[in-house]
Amino acid sequence: MGLKTERHPSSYKIGWIKKGAETRVENVCRVPLSIRRYYKDEVVCDVVDMDACHVLLGRPWQHDTNVTFRGRDNTYLFRWQGRKILLLPMKEKPTPKTSQVEGKSFLAVFGAQFMAELKGAEEIMVLVVKGSEMPIMQQVPEEFKELLTEFQDITPAELPNGLPPMQDI
Repeated sequence: MGLKTERHPSSYKIGWIKKGAETRVENVCRVPLSIRRYYKDEVVCDVVDMDACHVLLGRPWQHDTNVTFRGRDNTYLFRWQGRKILLLPMKEKPTPKTSQVEGKSFLAVFGAQFMAELKGAEEIMVLVVKGSEMPIMQQVPEEFKELLTEFQDITPAELPNGLPPMQDI
């Protein structure tokens, strides 16, 4: 995000934010925060190394902004410059439907068409397949035949179609 940090006025240790040992909070960062055009503010955040990637607006922000949390609705309500602002939980995005195509299908998209599709998309996935230069082996190399013979009692004659069920160790 390119935000500048500054020294924390009174550094401290925190232990619940990341797996493993305690983390020392030594820096703060001023993060601009806006909700549409109605709410613009700056929040001073403690900077820590985390396993997740979030800006956590915790109790200090809720206190300073006089936020009301409605647990059943999972919403936050507060006033800002004479306006009521209600923060709603994010809606689940519907999973895109996949089309069933019988037989072989191939879709190629070239530069200009790809760039045009990219402009209006919220999410885009690309698969690039490159052919293999290695020849497919039909014969088992001599070096492996001896090993396969030696361990034939522990290797199955036929491999299953899927993976075995997960087991706890």
